Amino acid sequence: MTYDEELDEWICANNNRLTFQYEKKRNTDNGYETVKRKYICTNCHGCPLQTSCTKGKDTKSISVFMKN
Repeated sequence: MTYDEELDEWICANNNRLTFQYEKKRNTDNGYETVKRKYICTNCHGCPLQTSCTKGKDTKSISVFMKN
């Protein structure tokens, strides 16, 4: 996967884009704040890599922890 910083999208091995969906912030027990961003591909149907990429799901999704 490669990241397109300008569009805030991830690009899969088949050049489909995973677009940003939402962000979750959480404080750990020691007070450190984590930020997790969720990205989903809406163009997986018919992709030749779908069975190996999505692990039994209909669409590819990833969660990325961001550095603060």
